[in-house]
Amino acid sequence: MTDGPNMGGLSRKHIVQACEASLRRLGVETIDLYQIHRYDPNTPIEETLEALDLLVRQGKIRYIGASSMYAWQLAQMLSTSERNGWARFVSMQNHYNMIYREEEREMIPLCTAEGLGVITWSPVCPEPSSPNPKTGDLKWYSPRRERHAHPSALRPPGRRGYHRRPPTGSSRTRCTTR
Repeated sequence: MTDGPNMGGLSRKHIVQACEASLRRLGVETIDLYQIHRYDPNTPIEETLEALDLLVRQGKIRYIGASSMYAWQLAQMLSTSERNGWARFVSMQNHYNMIYREEEREMIPLCTAEGLGVITWSPVCPEPSSPNPKTGDLKWYSPRRERHAHPSALRPPGRRGYHRRPPTGSSRTRCTTR
């Protein structure tokens, strides 16, 4: 896609063009689950949901899902879909694992109450007991990552995910991601 006011975020034009490009790349007529990624504060919710509903009615996608947003944002989108009779989200994909369990407070109860499936990303948090052999620190280390630098490695050090040692005598481990 290109840079431009309608070529990013969750604008109608971007959603429709991105979906059609995905259909061409995949060589299929219908996408089973099409997920939006992150809430877009610059695009009206109605514009986003109406575009997704159009794609469902056209048969280009079967179901819609969301990823990485706050529970209140998802609730607002579900309410708007219901009020307008548009296709409704069937799934929510958020960061969730044994160490980062914040989603248990609001998002998972909301998904349960609304009948949405929950898909996790980063379900396995790296082991803090495996220090980087070069530096000895507890940053997420894997030999593969050393060979294949991830774009996130270009972020300033304070922006990468890392582990901190728990306070002495504590059995808790903290996993920070941004």
